[in-house]
Amino acid sequence: KGAIGGSDGECCSVPTGAYMPYGGYTYAFSCPMPYSTPAIGATSLQQCNTGSSAGYYATQELYDGSGIFTPFLRVVFKPCAPGTYNPYFGATSCIDAPAGWYIDVSGATSVNAGRLCPAGTYSTGGAAACTNVAPGYENSGPTGQVACPPGSWSPGAQPSCNLAPAGSYVPGSGYAISLP
Repeated sequence: KGAIGGSDGECCSVPTGAYMPYGGYTYAFSCPMPYSTPAIGATSLQQCNTGSSAGYYATQELYDGSGIFTPFLRVVFKPCAPGTYNPYFGATSCIDAPAGWYIDVSGATSVNAGRLCPAGTYSTGGAAACTNVAPGYENSGPTGQVACPPGSWSPGAQPSCNLAPAGSYVPGSGYAISLP
């Protein structure tokens, strides 16, 4: 019980996220999503009573057995990736950062772990970093960009377009320079 017998006689404790109520098997049973076990060596389904904490999510992964026993699925908790967060216990996914925001750390528990994109940048959601406004464009707010109108230009990474200086012109929209 709580152990897996390998084909060559080796024996290992059942990893977290799985349990084995019987002896002599070369695999284990996965805990039901989104629960795992608090420690290795679980012998019953009732020990699958731990959920992921805020900043993490539950998922199933293949425990490969390293050639000692038969591979099987188990429940594991992984931190939310940069660009996402999770404020809930027992979640099976993380939430994308809203458009205009970025979260540059893993394991975030709140959108407040991130920041609003600064002027000259934007994000469309789920961002770990903001994107610079492209040359010939200006911010349309922290969530996007729009082409500079005729008569103006932008070298990029700035919040607004520049008017063409005296003696030069910009013949269309989306220009990164003014022409003499």
